[in-house]
Amino acid sequence: MSKGKGKGGGKGKGAPTSTEVPSAAATITPPFDCTKACFTVKDLVTSMTIQVEAIENAQDVSTFYGYGSVDTASFNGPLETVADESMIMMHKDTTAGDNCNVGLVIVHDTALGPDATGQNSYANLTFTGDLTNALVKDDPLERIVYNENDGTSTVSWIWAPCCTDGMAHQYTLGDGDCITVTPDFVRGVDSWVFVGGDASNTRHGLNLANPIEICRSTCPLQEDS
Repeated sequence: MSKGKGKGGGKGKGAPTSTEVPSAAATITPPFDCTKACFTVKDLVTSMTIQVEAIENAQDVSTFYGYGSVDTASFNGPLETVADESMIMMHKDTTAGDNCNVGLVIVHDTALGPDATGQNSYANLTFTGDLTNALVKDDPLERIVYNENDGTSTVSWIWAPCCTDGMAHQYTLGDGDCITVTPDFVRGVDSWVFVGGDASNTRHGLNLANPIEICRSTCPLQEDS
């Protein structure tokens, strides 16, 4: 499978490259239907897989994240955060039309209030692509190191009990294009979950130590009601 790339999105499988002009009667089938965003998530150690959809709403991914819009220096999106839990999810902006752009969103921990005390939490995650220009950086000065040799970025977070940490980055993914995420939860996270875009936003448990691969896939056919 080909790898999706960062920095404004990697290149998914594009339109046919033939220079022939089809006849007026010809029916052109797009290489991939981007009206829905479905993914296969695979644990690269155990090979366990889950099928998920992106969380879809009429917001760009920055607005969805809501960084600092209510709670300072924190995620203020529509999902409940849980203490000592790290969430990963995919997001699709329904106002963007039929395109293959999707946002990868990470949210660590929960905002316990400005007076919360305790040890800071630490995490390092390595992603496919150049994330130095991530759309949301929680916080803006987080350390992001891009490795040109293997095309990955490592993001390092340190956060206090008062606030969340995380990021959002946009990828361009066609059918079968993938993102890898390698976790290193140093302290303060005891649960890692992938949040699905179903009606109940199901949280699928992930292994804290194992890398995962997120691949764009064709959505299951909907059964007639």
